[in-house]
Amino acid sequence: MMKDETLQEIHDELAKAESALRDLARRVKQDSKAGVNVCRNFTDWAATPPDNRLDRAKRRLDQEFYRVGIAGIFSSGKSTIINALLREPDLLPTASHVCTLTRTIMRAPEEGSGERVEVHYWSQDEAIRKVVRNSKFDDAFDKDDRQRAESGSVNVDDIHTAIRRCQEGDREQQALAHELREFVDALDIHASRLGRVHTVPLSEKNQFLRTTAVEENGVTRLVGIGHIRCIAHAILYVNNPLFTEEHIELMDLPGTDDPDPTQKQITYDALKTID
Repeated sequence: MMKDETLQEIHDELAKAESALRDLARRVKQDSKAGVNVCRNFTDWAATPPDNRLDRAKRRLDQEFYRVGIAGIFSSGKSTIINALLREPDLLPTASHVCTLTRTIMRAPEEGSGERVEVHYWSQDEAIRKVVRNSKFDDAFDKDDRQRAESGSVNVDDIHTAIRRCQEGDREQQALAHELREFVDALDIHASRLGRVHTVPLSEKNQFLRTTAVEENGVTRLVGIGHIRCIAHAILYVNNPLFTEEHIELMDLPGTDDPDPTQKQITYDALKTID
């Protein structure tokens, strides 16, 4: 049970967020009326015929659960808020470095099923394209590499070339080489899972959600990041009253300022589907 002071702090933070969102919505509406397209989705929604909106509302009313997404910039406390809402402080990893690298969905287990984690892996080609396109690795890959990533023609040999390139650089580039090497190792170790769904008990969730920060020669290295870069998303089936009694589904999303453009797009696409 959380202390009253902690609940009050969470209440105050959520109240600030609500106030900021209301102010943003007001300004978006004003700009939309003025013809300034600062929020494409809102403008598109406002131009949608009323019948279409009613059909969409009916589909949502027919859903078996109410979908809620938590999004924000890096290290803004999204996972911490979810843990507090569920009163399960250790359900999702929280730290000062990037934790939510994959889309994490939480819902009630189906009738007759127990708690578990379904881990959905990228195919090898998808995982490699995502790494090459990630702006974190701009110093590792050149323009040609990124163009070939867009067309789907990069492969693991390109990763090995980038590793050799980074090994000849400064400490930060050498740290990138280490992270890329861990990624290549993960592709090999988890080859049988790539492009498939892997199911494990809920107690084993951290190996699919958490990285460990290690300081080496003044550079922070994330242990376990290679494996996580192979994962598209994870579904946690949890016996929590919010899910089993209130029929809520929660979605913890990557940061809206994620250096990986694919991850940002995943977040924006997911926001279109939430209630």
